[in-house]
Amino acid sequence: MLIATVKSAAPECRWIVPSGLALFVLGFFGRVWASGFLVKNDALTTVGPYGYVRNPIYVSNMLLGLGIVFLNGRYWTLAILIAVYAVCYVPGMRVESENLRRRYGSAFDSYEAAVPLIVPRCRLAPGFGGGCWTIQAYIGNREIWVTIGLLIGLGVIVFKRIISP
Repeated sequence: MLIATVKSAAPECRWIVPSGLALFVLGFFGRVWASGFLVKNDALTTVGPYGYVRNPIYVSNMLLGLGIVFLNGRYWTLAILIAVYAVCYVPGMRVESENLRRRYGSAFDSYEAAVPLIVPRCRLAPGFGGGCWTIQAYIGNREIWVTIGLLIGLGVIVFKRIISP
């Protein structure tokens, strides 16, 4: 039914909706993947996706946001997404880096030099990555509530945009 609805919708929906879903799913699984490796406040996390990019959850949030912009069909909301990133995430990443440097010193300096801030590497940075995703980290980081919220939000958007246009 979803495919039939997309095909019969306006031409812009033929690529916008599948692209939005793909971005949303990529961001969703990126968050799940990253949060299952993250050890907040106890260690410098450099394993899993943190070997490709220092802020994989922020990258995932951007993908989720872009997916939502495409899916909701209100393209002006892209300006809101960009503003949120500029006002919240960019300064937040700077503060996070300063805190990690204070806390972990040269270990963070080595990590920062090898792993990009926001644009992921194609390969793991030498000496980083590996590790094992754990459900304990995922739950401990309270990601289950984010997951539930994202799935509910996706359901509402899909219903409003695709099933009952």
